[in-house]
Amino acid sequence: MKKVLWSVLLCGSGGPARGGAERNGGRRAQMAAPTDPLAAFVKSAFKSISANLIGSAEQMPETNYGMKLGNMPEVRTFGVLLGHVVNANYFYCAMAKGEANPQTTDYEKTPQTKDQLAKRCTRRLIIAERCTTR
Repeated sequence: MKKVLWSVLLCGSGGPARGGAERNGGRRAQMAAPTDPLAAFVKSAFKSISANLIGSAEQMPETNYGMKLGNMPEVRTFGVLLGHVVNANYFYCAMAKGEANPQTTDYEKTPQTKDQLAKRCTRRLIIAERCTTR
């Protein structure tokens, strides 16, 4: 996600500043963490939403994991929604790292228990947070 955000910001600004590599004998100087208010907001929002998702996954009774809010067929159940979050985290982390998606299971379509989904969701959100702070 960080690479995507930087790509969008760089495309909008006309590209990176030139000359830094030449001044350091061809080496790139290590940059400090960005103090960009947008990046700080996105990180804060991600942490808050992650905490809410993890708390909801742990507190929701297993009998409600199959519950739909409404009677429309396209509405996801709570368990399917958590599976969707896990799938998305695999996809976006792989994209941010510039790697192939390592996911082998579609968690949105594969039936899982509460414990399996809650643990997988928690792990993926922690990994996603590390992925965005690189």
